[in-house]
Amino acid sequence: MISILLQQIKNRQSQEVQFRLGHKTLVQVEREWTEYDDHVFSLSDWEDLKDFCLQNNEKVTLETKGFVQGVFSDPLQSWSFSFTEWKDCLRAHFSWLNRERIDNQVQFSPYFESLKKKSGLHIVGGLKRNGKSTLLSEIISETRKYSPELVAVHAPPATLSMSHLDSVVHLGLESLNWEEQHPIYDGIDSIVVDTNDIQNLRKWIKFAEEGRTVFLSLSAQSVENILLQIKSMCENQIALWSRFCHQLSSVIYQKKTLGNQGSVHEIWVLQKSDQKNIENKFMLNNLIELISDKNTYQSLNQSILQSLVRRKIDIKLAFELSDDIEALDQSLKKLGL
Repeated sequence: MISILLQQIKNRQSQEVQFRLGHKTLVQVEREWTEYDDHVFSLSDWEDLKDFCLQNNEKVTLETKGFVQGVFSDPLQSWSFSFTEWKDCLRAHFSWLNRERIDNQVQFSPYFESLKKKSGLHIVGGLKRNGKSTLLSEIISETRKYSPELVAVHAPPATLSMSHLDSVVHLGLESLNWEEQHPIYDGIDSIVVDTNDIQNLRKWIKFAEEGRTVFLSLSAQSVENILLQIKSMCENQIALWSRFCHQLSSVIYQKKTLGNQGSVHEIWVLQKSDQKNIENKFMLNNLIELISDKNTYQSLNQSILQSLVRRKIDIKLAFELSDDIEALDQSLKKLGL
């Protein structure tokens, strides 16, 4: 069974394995490739490997494109994989995925309430390498608590890996430009696009308008910066900006604490009045003025204060994380800190 074989390979301190028709299985240990055993990989082995790892749509992609990427996962392990099936070359490469996670510490109940709504756009922003993919994985796991759903993921396999692959379809990056009417999206309830750069915005808006939930990642420096970037994508396209505003459900900006001990967040869960505000006030000069209900907004400083109270960070780190040091200082004085 492939899961047992992969576990045995990992137990040998290997994180890479290659299966190739007519050849012995190769594993990489300490950057050196070596033969795993004397067994020569047969055509029946190849078919068994595909049947075990690939979903139906992935098999179709492999047959038509000659290449497919994805993630294999069970309760004990996760591996990203790529299958190549072109002429006489039948080869599969597996890379072990580290499952260590950061406690993202999202402590804002309105945000999780917004995830119960089965439609809309949710934007996850942050600087590169600040745990956005991990956060997206945890968000999707959270949404499954409310109802089972089929999730499609556009992302490099090693970037965003999630368990429960029976309900997660890994589409990779090749299909990003496919039309929304493509059969590959049939039956999909939620779409996750983890590319750090929003492309084909019109396509994701259309999915949200159809009643699906769409999660997009974007490299950014704040909630306001996220909105400004998207606004620039809609330059001279007022109708597109309006459609985006009406579908926007939440925006979350994540900033990782030093030492990877957790994260702090700026979060805005939009109400109908908020959507109208950002639609009509096209220039976002002051984000706070656009928020109709302060109970649906958490500033970065508020998140930092929560981490301080919970003793996750110290005062020195709090000031290093803050985007408004003077306001944080005033808040600390009110708390007697």
